[in-house]
Amino acid sequence: MFVIVTGVTACAVNPALINWFKMIVRMPFGASVEQEKVTFIHQGISDKYGSVDGLLSKNNFNVYYPSALPKNNQLECIEVVDEDGLQILSFRFTSPDLHYTIQLDKQDYKCDQSFASEIESNGFHFNVFSLQDCYIAYSEIDGSIYIIQSCNIEDIIVIVGSLRKADT
Repeated sequence: MFVIVTGVTACAVNPALINWFKMIVRMPFGASVEQEKVTFIHQGISDKYGSVDGLLSKNNFNVYYPSALPKNNQLECIEVVDEDGLQILSFRFTSPDLHYTIQLDKQDYKCDQSFASEIESNGFHFNVFSLQDCYIAYSEIDGSIYIIQSCNIEDIIVIVGSLRKADT
């Protein structure tokens, strides 16, 4: 058993759920999966883009995106999810262990920083949490929440160091 720190609470989690979590994070929107008598449906309306240029040509997002990726990684797609009026940009990479997410309206999300270490690079400050075999980096930038998840801390450092503001 280990602890996951979320935006407002910390909770104990059975390690067997981590594999289920990794599986559902990669699911397309609208898909469902059942495991141990629990059904998870990945809800939300999604638009999919194959590149940052494609995303920015159709949307006027004032966001930061990675201009370089860790070795042996490529961008698969960017999904723009509208979930009950909350817009989320989800960057998917060839590595199933690397995720980059931007929540465009931070709402009342709070992060308990007492568990975190820090990464500062390229003018950005991220709090980093270690969970069993993964790292989650979190930052609030210009009213949006940025989250990077990877099993390799070096991947997070590369992304933070390469963040570039979208020309809108």
